[in-house]
Amino acid sequence: MCLKLILFLNNIKKKMDRIYSTIEHMLPNMNLSLYVRDIIQYIPDPFACLVVAFIYMDRISEYNMVHEDTIHRLIAGSILLSNKYLQDSPIQNKTFSQIVSIPLAELNNIEAELWFALKCQLWVPDEVYQL
Repeated sequence: MCLKLILFLNNIKKKMDRIYSTIEHMLPNMNLSLYVRDIIQYIPDPFACLVVAFIYMDRISEYNMVHEDTIHRLIAGSILLSNKYLQDSPIQNKTFSQIVSIPLAELNNIEAELWFALKCQLWVPDEVYQL
């Protein structure tokens, strides 16, 4: 069981490394607070969305997927996933890709890889959310 989990996590890390190695050169020329501010103006209930997005990022931080050169994409992907989880009518990927200035195909890949890195567990317990 432990070996299967280790192999699974190594596979996720390899996939994420492959994706992020191809996008490192396309980083936004914007600091993180401005980047997040620009994204959340288009999101309904931005506070809840950001809280859940940062919980997702905390969950995947154990896989060493959060790097200075990938943080903008991780934030965008986490916000996208949290928006889809929390909203009945979430922002479509095509629209979101324009908001975050990430090509649609790349955003779809980031979303899928984050979803698998989170082991498809998007639910956040109340006691974690309240912290």
